[in-house]
Amino acid sequence: MLTINDDSKIFIVTPNIPTGGPESLHQLGHMLRRLGYEAFITYFKGIGTQIEIEEGTTPISFFEEYKVKIATKIEDAPNNVLIFPEALDCWMWAKQFKNIQLGMWWLSWDNFCLDKWFKKLVSLYSLKRLRPITYLCNSKYVESNLFSNGFRQVYPLNSCVNKVFYEAKTITEKVPNRVLFNPHKNGKVKIESLKKIAPDLEWIAVQGLTRHQLRDLLRTSKLYLDLGYFPGKERLPREACLCGCCLIIPNLGAADYLYDYPIEPRYRYEADKESIKDVHSLIAKIRWVLDNYDGALKDFELLNQHLREAPQQFEREIRKAFSISRNSKLSE
Repeated sequence: MLTINDDSKIFIVTPNIPTGGPESLHQLGHMLRRLGYEAFITYFKGIGTQIEIEEGTTPISFFEEYKVKIATKIEDAPNNVLIFPEALDCWMWAKQFKNIQLGMWWLSWDNFCLDKWFKKLVSLYSLKRLRPITYLCNSKYVESNLFSNGFRQVYPLNSCVNKVFYEAKTITEKVPNRVLFNPHKNGKVKIESLKKIAPDLEWIAVQGLTRHQLRDLLRTSKLYLDLGYFPGKERLPREACLCGCCLIIPNLGAADYLYDYPIEPRYRYEADKESIKDVHSLIAKIRWVLDNYDGALKDFELLNQHLREAPQQFEREIRKAFSISRNSKLSE
């Protein structure tokens, strides 16, 4: 467990790119500052023999609303905390910063495993023998994998999506045959195969939109289809659900964990199958949701409720992971 007091400084390391992981890290910094603590975002250029920290960098516009403070130097003191995502080599941080408390936030499991996973896992096992490290998990899927690999000192830290999507209200006039999908995610079933079988449906790739544009698109749509892997909880399906979309997701990764996605099996598909029969079965599932939208939407009420409670849960989990005992109220 991490321990902070009024004199502590928390340094949160992240790349300065507009994706879900860095947004979660900025949200953490924002929430800690609202709780009255000195939290800083530190951007890094890369990791070679030594970690290079970017200087003179400001948050891109995607993160401006979080009003974070930037640190170009990490103060290596026992009273302070260094938070870094699982995608970065933990050994390098422990080697360069020997005194600061270390917190490794697992925003995904599979992204860690994709690149030199065995070497990184060995580094983790070696590191935890040398000094304490706290593991923070952004999904039950990640938490389960950590426990099964023998890691302890594991605490849930589930981030939430941007406030824009909590302000969204479902509207009654939905485009009847529209299917939204993420063009950057493809599994064995390819979107091109689905389009050929169902050319009458309007297939819309979700890309290049501002948050408000995305919210408005989701609000006027009935269904979001995800064909890719779920290394963590993924933001877009959660944003879609909050805006009144039904989901069809694969039985892979966090998407297959009932705690992370409490939805009925009928809204999952078998991602490891790619025969013509399986593609037609997926199309039938899509058409059923579009034709029975009002009834299907009720099946997502539990997930929607969990998502709407996520900001308060995020605050509670931060308090526990950082040993915050004082009953400080959130500032604006």
